[in-house]
Amino acid sequence: MCSSDLKTVSFSPDGRWLLTAGGDGRATVWDASCGAISTTVRTENAALVDANLDGAAPRIATIGRDKRARLWTPSGEIIAEIGSGSLHPQACALSPMGKRLVVAVPGERPVIVATANGQRVAELDRTADWTGEPSLFSPCGRWLVLGSKQGLVVFRTATGQVAFEFPADAGLWEHAAFSSDGARFIAGDEEGGVSIAALDQTWHTIETSGHRRGVTSMEISLDARYGVSAGWDGTVRLWDMSSGEEHAALSLSPVGEAIDAAFFVERDTIITCPRDGRVLLLDWTTGEELSRLPLLSGLKTVAMSPDRKLFATARWDGVLQLWDIAASTEIARAAGEWSAISACRFGAGGDELLVLADGSAAWVWHFRRELATLITAREHPGAVAAAALS
Repeated sequence: MCSSDLKTVSFSPDGRWLLTAGGDGRATVWDASCGAISTTVRTENAALVDANLDGAAPRIATIGRDKRARLWTPSGEIIAEIGSGSLHPQACALSPMGKRLVVAVPGERPVIVATANGQRVAELDRTADWTGEPSLFSPCGRWLVLGSKQGLVVFRTATGQVAFEFPADAGLWEHAAFSSDGARFIAGDEEGGVSIAALDQTWHTIETSGHRRGVTSMEISLDARYGVSAGWDGTVRLWDMSSGEEHAALSLSPVGEAIDAAFFVERDTIITCPRDGRVLLLDWTTGEELSRLPLLSGLKTVAMSPDRKLFATARWDGVLQLWDIAASTEIARAAGEWSAISACRFGAGGDELLVLADGSAAWVWHFRRELATLITAREHPGAVAAAALS
C-alpha cells in the first residue's frame, strides 16, 4: 500500500491495462486482471496510457517537470520527445485508437505525433496560451478540442486547420463533450454559458444563455439529438443539439448547491446527482421523478457503465455500491478494503470498476466475479499531474 498521494490512474480503452503515476517520476502499467506489472518508466509527471484494440502492450505518453513530453514504447524506451524545455506542455492527449498523440505548449503551435514511430504528422494552425482543459479527441478521431485562456479551439486533425472556436469572453471553458459519431459538440464555461456546434456541411455554432452559474458536467445522448448539462445554479438543462433550443430546465437544488453530474440513461430519461447525496432517475420531458436510489449517506463520486444499465456510487464512509438502474436496486457492494474512495470508473467492457482509494492505492473491482484486485504503485511522494483516458 502506498503511503503517499496517488492521483493519476486510468484504464486503457480495452480495459486490459491500468496506469498509475506519482510525483516520484515513475509511471507504471499494470495488468488489470491480476495486478502484475507490465512496464515502469521513469519520468516526472505521468499523463496518459493507451493500448491497441487487440490488447497488445500499451504505449505511454508523459509530461515531465523538465517541461518535456515523451512517448514511450511498451518496453520503456523513449521514441519521441517534444518541448523546448522553456515552457511546460499543458495538454497531452491520445486519440481514441491510440495512433495519434497531441502535445500543446503555451505560445506554440500544438503538434500531432504518430505513436507508432514518434514522427510528427501535423502542426495545428493556432498559437494560444493553452491551459490543457479541456483537451479531447472526438470518438471518430477527426476532431480535436483544446482549451486556452483565449477560448476553446476545435481543429480538423487531418489538416491541422481550425474548424471553429469559442472565445473566452465570459470565462474559461471547463467542460466539453462530443457525440458518439463526432457530429455534435457541446461546451460549458465557468460562468454557466453553454455553446453547441453541429456538423452538417460545415460547422456552425449556437450560443445559449446556459446556467446562471458555472457548469459542472455535460453529456450528449447516444442518438446525438440532445445534450444535458448540470450546473452550480442547482439546475439540470436539456438542449436540442440541432437548434440549440433549451428543452427543459429542472430545478433540483438551491442556487449555489451544485448538481455534480447528469447522465443519459435512455432518450427521455436521465440520472442526476444533486450535491445533497440524492441520486434521481428523471423523465426530463415532464420533470417527473421516476425513482431514486436509497442511499444511506452522502455521495463522494459516481460512475455510469458503458451500456447505461449499471450505476456505481461511492459514499463518504467508503462503501461502494453497484445499482441496476432500471430496477433501482442494489446488485453488489464492496466495503472494508478501504476507508475512503476519491474516484471510480468503469472499464471498457463494463465488467469491472477502477477504484482510487485512500489517496494511495488503486483497486480493480471485478464485481461479477466478486473479486477485488489491489493495484498498488511504488511510493509516489509529491504532486501528481492529472491523467486522462483516450
